Amino acid sequence: MKVGCTGCRYCMPCPKGVDIPGIFAAWNRSATDGYLSAFTGYFMCTALRKDATGASNCVGCGKCEQHCPQGIRIREELKTCRRKFEGPVYKIGHKLVTTFVKY
Repeated sequence: MKVGCTGCRYCMPCPKGVDIPGIFAAWNRSATDGYLSAFTGYFMCTALRKDATGASNCVGCGKCEQHCPQGIRIREELKTCRRKFEGPVYKIGHKLVTTFVKY
């Protein structure tokens, strides 16, 4: 397990729409199921929505950390997730989704 997130959602809602529990679930999946499975989960929970909910939306306000009962350094973990998942493939895929899928 990479992040001790239980998915309690106390960190939600994020003012910028970041799906914190979904992102952390994908990041944790990378430890057990491999990167491709984790990336697929990340893409599905962040890019395949009307409004993107990815880690890059985080502005570092810290509201989420104030409510996290596990004491997770959410802002730092989101930066890690952004570096791992939001590379060129993600950006191209997200652009294709927003271009061709009408919600």
